Amino acid sequence: MSSIRKILAIMLIGGIFSSAVMAGGTESGTTVSSTATLSFGDTEETAKTVNSNTESFVVDNKVDMTVTTLDVSAVQTAPQKTDVVLKFKVTNNGNSAQDYSLAALTSTTSLTMGSENLTDNFNADNLRIVVDDGDGVYDASKDTQTYIDELSPDDSAIVYIVADIPDNVANDNVAIYDLQAQVAKGGTQGTKGDDITSDDRDKVDNPLTVEIVFADGAGSVTGEVARDGKFSSADAYKIVIANMSITKVSVVISDPFNDTTNPKRIPGAVVRYCFTVENSGGADAAVANITDDIDETKYTIDTLDNNSIRIYDGADAFDCATAQNLTTNGNTGTVDTTTGAIKIVLNGVKQGKSKSAYFDLVLK
Repeated sequence: MSSIRKILAIMLIGGIFSSAVMAGGTESGTTVSSTATLSFGDTEETAKTVNSNTESFVVDNKVDMTVTTLDVSAVQTAPQKTDVVLKFKVTNNGNSAQDYSLAALTSTTSLTMGSENLTDNFNADNLRIVVDDGDGVYDASKDTQTYIDELSPDDSAIVYIVADIPDNVANDNVAIYDLQAQVAKGGTQGTKGDDITSDDRDKVDNPLTVEIVFADGAGSVTGEVARDGKFSSADAYKIVIANMSITKVSVVISDPFNDTTNPKRIPGAVVRYCFTVENSGGADAAVANITDDIDETKYTIDTLDNNSIRIYDGADAFDCATAQNLTTNGNTGTVDTTTGAIKIVLNGVKQGKSKSAYFDLVLK
């Protein structure tokens, strides 16, 4: 009876790949082939070898992407502004080049950006979505594509939501929008493929067919779930405008009989008009002008000139009765001695600040 033969089996696996392995994994459609070799015999020196069949399969398509909001805080804007931009980044974390459909969805939920808790309470006008041409800066003449075309694995595209702001929105109003990316078929440059709305998770594996597996997470859109071929992220417009108020008061400085001791408003009295302009809003007011029409039949205005109009923008409280020798600090005043029209140019008022002005007139 022959001796029991010693069988030595060594599996030698050799893979054949058509592309490199990336962060998203081996590229879909890549053929992976391997052959095993069996070595057998009484001794290693007399061993014979026989090869197995070649086992091959193609790598399936893992669909995975993220949408990231690039604005760290809500984008500040004002009524009637046009082409105001929200900025996002869409990244292909899958293993195949994909197209992506894009949608801007109005959100009715709250959003935290930076230290602010924002609540949606208005809608922007003329909403549209465009993909950046590669320079990372919005340019209406160049950024015109409305979908993402052939985004390679591990690559990203910058996407903008662009809108106009209506004229009837108040300070601190907020409009929240979600940018949602929907995976679509890739493969043809310059043409958006059909949306991929379902994957092959319920099918039995076919090793020679590229099957689709959704691997995305759930984004910001309410009702969006993981593994649905969509992902979203939210951003917001915030209205930040100047909120201006003006107060006008008058005091009598002197009269011909009492001088400055308890003066009265009689003919010949010096009457001072004082104005205080305050900006309690969320933005600077670049322009702030006061106009006042003086009844020349009641006042002597011949002596009133530009230098008579004094403007104060100091930090201390302004007292109309004791104000004197105030400098204009770059602001100007003009008076038309023919019509009595007075204009005071304040050269703007910064957020949270105030400016005051005054002039004296003689009562007829």
